[in-house]
Amino acid sequence: MISKTDEIKVQQWVATCERGFESLLKAELLSFGAGDIDIKMQALSFSGSMEVALRTCLWSRVALRVLKPILSFDAKDTDLLYDGARSINWQEHFSLDSTFAIDVACKRAVITNSHFASLRVKDGLVDYFLDAHGERPSVAVKEPDVKIFLFLDGDEATLSIDLSGDSLHRRAYRSGTGEAPIKEHLAAGMLMLTGWTPAAFNYDTEHVSPEGGACPQIFIDPMCGSGTLLIEAALIATDTAPGIFRHYYGFCGWKGFQPQIWADLKDEALKRSYQGKAQVKVKIIGYDASREAVAITKNNLASAQFETLVHVERRELAQLKAPALTQSGGDLLPQGAYIASNPPYGNRLGELKPTRYLYRFLGQRLGEQFAGWRAAIISDQAELLDMMRINDFDSYKVLHGGSPAVLRTWTVRKDEKAIVLPCSSSITELNDTLSEAVSVDLANRLRKNFKRLKKDFRGSFPYCYRLYDADLPEYNLAIDVYGDCLHIQEYAPPSSIDQEKAKTRFKIAVRTAGELLNVKYEKRFLKLRRQQKGSAQYARQARKGKLIEVYEDRCRLLVNLTDYLDAGLFLDHRNVRKMIQERAEGKHFLNLFCYTGSASIHAAIGGAKSTTSVDLSLNYLEWATCNFNLNGFSETNHHLIRADALSWLENCSNQYELIFVDPPTFSNSKKMQSHFDVQTSHVELITEAMRHLAPEGEVIFSNNFKRFKLDEAALEQFDFEEITAATTGADFSRKGNLHRCWRITHR
Repeated sequence: MISKTDEIKVQQWVATCERGFESLLKAELLSFGAGDIDIKMQALSFSGSMEVALRTCLWSRVALRVLKPILSFDAKDTDLLYDGARSINWQEHFSLDSTFAIDVACKRAVITNSHFASLRVKDGLVDYFLDAHGERPSVAVKEPDVKIFLFLDGDEATLSIDLSGDSLHRRAYRSGTGEAPIKEHLAAGMLMLTGWTPAAFNYDTEHVSPEGGACPQIFIDPMCGSGTLLIEAALIATDTAPGIFRHYYGFCGWKGFQPQIWADLKDEALKRSYQGKAQVKVKIIGYDASREAVAITKNNLASAQFETLVHVERRELAQLKAPALTQSGGDLLPQGAYIASNPPYGNRLGELKPTRYLYRFLGQRLGEQFAGWRAAIISDQAELLDMMRINDFDSYKVLHGGSPAVLRTWTVRKDEKAIVLPCSSSITELNDTLSEAVSVDLANRLRKNFKRLKKDFRGSFPYCYRLYDADLPEYNLAIDVYGDCLHIQEYAPPSSIDQEKAKTRFKIAVRTAGELLNVKYEKRFLKLRRQQKGSAQYARQARKGKLIEVYEDRCRLLVNLTDYLDAGLFLDHRNVRKMIQERAEGKHFLNLFCYTGSASIHAAIGGAKSTTSVDLSLNYLEWATCNFNLNGFSETNHHLIRADALSWLENCSNQYELIFVDPPTFSNSKKMQSHFDVQTSHVELITEAMRHLAPEGEVIFSNNFKRFKLDEAALEQFDFEEITAATTGADFSRKGNLHRCWRITHR
């Protein structure tokens, strides 16, 4: 045993950490009194007393292990590994009646089988005791008296006593976790890299007096999961040792362990935590859309004794706003405000593309609301972080859940363009100077339409609208405006028309619209729309997959102007969507034949309690997921269901206060039990929808079949009100009823 005078003897130690956290660990070690610090990748050797080593075990927020090296030796093969282990005088470190276990880590090692390497070290250790005492100590897989750590680096082996026993990231305050939780040391490192450090709270080893107080700070995790970032922030803010909750360390049975030093350190830690909690001046706030995640977080906070310090509530990312930050002395300084999170990664099949838009929304919302805040986000996909469009960031390569990940920290800059959604078209003026290669007649008609719509739209065009729809017989096409892009669809000319003349005329039309509206060539998207015959349906036009972000009534929506005849947003239903948004607050909303989910997005923005969107197309549901993520909504409250709408209604038992039914005119998908025809199937469809309508609710039923006739006699048990006029926009009023729409309620 080490004598009393050896308690302050300087010894050599090693602390390991996450890649990229070496500088944080060095700062910690210096504050603990360590000296002679030598930094290597993911490991720092240092000198210090037993008190320094044990303090590191108790107080380090980023260290993974604290090791006492015993012997380094050549280990080109497992026989040399056995010889080295057997040569150590193990009884200087633990007794025959103590249990032990061996952990192994390898780095470019000659010996690649870590399990076999562990067995050879065990054999050497056991044979040492058999030689000395004729007996052998026992192995304990769980919580052994002594933990031995083998590190293989190339052809060199180092055996150490692992004081930590188990990785120090296991703080022992978790009672539950969500999906892919962030490890505690990684969460602490994220916070410290942003500036949320013990030094930021004016704490020192003697601790400040209660009247001194700490600097007021605020931290928000908008997607808190199981609350790890929140708890680590609270541990730092209250000067609480991260190891205070652990009951097990690997030094408990080690002969070099000094129990009195450890007892004194724990007493000091409890006093500092008590004083820190008494004087702390922070706001720590967590949000999550999942009711289950919020419950887990609250349980973990209770386990860590921070349930009164940290505020947690259920809130969608779409509702994220910076709180008013004031104190008695005035506004809170930006450097006192922090936001960090571990968002979903979309690692499951098919989730990566939609998840990109969640990160896009997060980046936009930070720019809108959190200018001047220090931020940190981690992801295993650099592509996801790139979607946030951050400039001037610091990047760290780390391991998250055993896989490579990227951590970025930065000071949020104000996003001037994102403060107000650009809900009106960027095309506000027409070009007066046109080339000779344009159609004067078409240009005049476009000017006339533009002037009329400007008046009807009261001077502010929607971001997306229809400017022209086959107004002139010789130019049989539709021209839609999407922000600063043109979507031009030619209605295929009949075979009686000279095809070369038709192509020339279409080129002239495209040039005319492009020049008049000042739209560059690369922002003109051209398509040919042919009339379908019989059971034929529109096919995919291309596979570029480029989605463009557009805006409508506080909603961000994605359109594809290249791959499909329809861009993903039915412009003639703009007023229908607005109506849904205005009526959705506090209601459960059902969207049948949801297409890309735009009506559901409007309902969510309008404050719907939940939305349920049903469609048979996997592609459209993925598109809808992208739209939800782009607006900061999760699947927790907004459900996307792949099913035939009629079959799903027959098996569903839920009730909804607002239902939108916008079926196709015809569908013969192989995934359906039978083909769908809106004229012959609408009675069954509406009847089934009404069965799921709450007593005071309403169904909005719409379709685009020009010869459609509502069978009111077969549906006489319901009240009908045709609202086609109210749902038809000014840009579609001249074409008559492109769609027809009804409001249906219970009698």
